[in-house]
Amino acid sequence: GCQAGCVAREALLGPEGEAVAALHAQWLAFVGDYTPEMRAGLARLYTADERFSAYYDKVAPGAAAFLTAAILAQTEKGEETSKP
Repeated sequence: GCQAGCVAREALLGPEGEAVAALHAQWLAFVGDYTPEMRAGLARLYTADERFSAYYDKVAPGAAAFLTAAILAQTEKGEETSKP
């Protein structure tokens, strides 16, 4: 089960999570082409590196974790739908 601060996968795959992941992808498009794997790797840094976490968590506590989880959910969803 989820503990405090946990967001259900359904929420991450829902409209809010999709919007967050889409905005992140649009932002990245300004600097280059990022594969889903590259986006997932970058997203992991948002919680693995406290400098990224501090930057995003200034917006709202837990923002870095939500952004990371939303991007990972969307990139995994994309990988699942692209598999034969």
